[in-house]
Amino acid sequence: MTVGELGQRMSNAEFVEWSVFHGRKAQRQEMAHKRAQHGRGR
Repeated sequence: MTVGELGQRMSNAEFVEWSVFHGRKAQRQEMAHKRAQHGRGR
């Protein structure tokens, strides 16, 4: 299912919540990756 299809099938509020959830998830993964790289340099 594409993002466009999701936008058509979900209400606007659901789509926004879904987008925020996945954005935060990606941000947490990026921060964990940076912490892991920083820890290796010591």
